[in-house]
Amino acid sequence: MKLNELKNKEVMRAMPMGKHEVTFVRIEYRTDENDEVIGAWIYIAEFKPLYIPIFDGENFQLDLLTEQLGVESYDPDEINKCQGTKIIAHKYIRVDVERQQDFTNVSFNPRYREPDETPLAQLA
Repeated sequence: MKLNELKNKEVMRAMPMGKHEVTFVRIEYRTDENDEVIGAWIYIAEFKPLYIPIFDGENFQLDLLTEQLGVESYDPDEINKCQGTKIIAHKYIRVDVERQQDFTNVSFNPRYREPDETPLAQLA
């Protein structure tokens, strides 16, 4: 990107809390030093990329994303063919009472309902 292009580029905003219909752009997996997949950046057109962790076991958010995109594989080449597809994403706060922390999470469940939880800072 040239300097004059950069000057005219808008800063990407973080997705606000709540449900949003967004346009899928691409997925990029992140790996550790042993080449183990640890997470994925989900790029969307309207906001900054969304991050989801990847686990050795079940990966519900990745499953929900691939379901919305209509693909049957975690292969990034197959997933990235879905560029331009409208998907539903939810950004929400999860309260972990045991750790006394709030976590900002993303859900790709199109039927997701907001949890009835109050952030810990508001409980004090």
